[in-house]
Amino acid sequence: MTSALDCPICNQHITGDDATLNFHVNQHFPQSPPHPSSTPHSLNNVAKISEHGQCPVCEKRVTNVEAHVASHFGGEGCNADEDGAEKVQCEVENCRKFVSLSDLQIHLDAHHAETLVRDERQSLESLKRKELTPDTLTAPNSKRANTEKNSEAMRGGNDAWQIKVEELIAGVGQIQARGKAMREAKEVRVACKSEGLIPKLCHLLTRSHARATGPYSTRSAFLCSPLVAHLASDISDAGWGCGYRNCQMILSYIAALPGVGGRLGIAGRVPDVAGLQAVLEEAWADGFDPTGAKQLKWRVVKTRRWIGTTEVYAILTYLGVRCTVIDFHKPTGPTKFHNLLFDWITAYFTPFTSTPTSALAALTVAHIRTTRRAPLYLQHQGHSRTCVGIERTVSDERNLILFDPSRRIWRDMSTLKVPEAARNKENAAGSAANGKKPVGFAGLSFAPAASPDRLLGPYRNAQKTVAKHAQYQVLALGDWDSQGRAVGGENDGEEGNWLVLSEEERYARKEPRFVRVP
Repeated sequence: MTSALDCPICNQHITGDDATLNFHVNQHFPQSPPHPSSTPHSLNNVAKISEHGQCPVCEKRVTNVEAHVASHFGGEGCNADEDGAEKVQCEVENCRKFVSLSDLQIHLDAHHAETLVRDERQSLESLKRKELTPDTLTAPNSKRANTEKNSEAMRGGNDAWQIKVEELIAGVGQIQARGKAMREAKEVRVACKSEGLIPKLCHLLTRSHARATGPYSTRSAFLCSPLVAHLASDISDAGWGCGYRNCQMILSYIAALPGVGGRLGIAGRVPDVAGLQAVLEEAWADGFDPTGAKQLKWRVVKTRRWIGTTEVYAILTYLGVRCTVIDFHKPTGPTKFHNLLFDWITAYFTPFTSTPTSALAALTVAHIRTTRRAPLYLQHQGHSRTCVGIERTVSDERNLILFDPSRRIWRDMSTLKVPEAARNKENAAGSAANGKKPVGFAGLSFAPAASPDRLLGPYRNAQKTVAKHAQYQVLALGDWDSQGRAVGGENDGEEGNWLVLSEEERYARKEPRFVRVP
């Protein structure tokens, strides 16, 4: 039965039965919390009401009716808010607040932070009190010195703690920067490979020949096969990976040869630097180049050790590629020029001639053409590059055309468009053999604003530049003599197949084969 009664304590008008009035009166005495049996009759029937989700006190629809009804009557036993979210009591002394589970960790962290701040303040205050005590002010010099020493030690400890925190923060920043660098490195690795440069170089040399405006203009040039790609060092191997990058350029030519790359297991792909390091260690374990293996202590994987001509020889021979090392151990011309080196490379890139003299004569005739020759690995003290051709200028100077892995390709070179006529004709300037200028290049209506000689600059290496180093080694694919002629019958009918070694030949070439010139 429901009736209207007045509270004897506060004279508040209470609507409900006797249990409701008793519960209200007990709220005026917090030292005696209400017993669950004294809760209103409606609270005892929560299970029945919860089916409808409606509060019997305020008639509000809630998700947790029992917790909501308990919130109308307060008390320390309430463990949920009016929306039914479960609460727990904070265990920290002088707090004991009820906090929702979702906010509990934040609440405890705030207590922890307050404790740290309080302890820090207490330590600083105690330190100040020790420094300003009458004993320390009137103590002898030794005692005051000890006090100052202790104070400095404590301050040093605090400074060391701050330095430690700063180092940790800096370490996190370095890890994040390293992760960003590695992500960018993947993009750089894609950008470091440039294909199709040989046709562009042929086009630029042809334009330089057609203009003939200065002593650096091209008279004739011979380039290697256009199958070779340029691979530049990235941030992962800058300063030490030139040998691997030049080896990759050689392998880019081999991988593109029809039928050859498949027989060697590298069809259409070139191993990365880490892969070449693993191949080199496998070659050493199989007995290839034992002298070089001993010098590098049989280990290059996950190191920054440089490799040279003999290591590249071991990699290629182990993969089954026929190759020869030609050693130019001293200058052979005036002013320390390497004339025999230039003569050998000239003979190499002019396969249609039979003697070095005829090769030099061919270079004096106005030809700009590409050949089917493989690129050459060129090593000197401290660095290596890939030779992709040779040029003679109007002033009768010879330049080596080199791919340098330490140089990135200029944007003007990357975006250079080769005309369709020049792209479809491998020997675009072949008609200039009789001293006539090539047809189709006189007007240069398609030429970009950049000068061809400027774009050719990073690839040209004159004799005086090559003379800066006393010794050179050349690694050439195939068998070669000291005159730049192929040994054993180079088969042009089956391009590249003569490069593949049989299993017997492969193991017979474990020691590098050198040809000394002179």
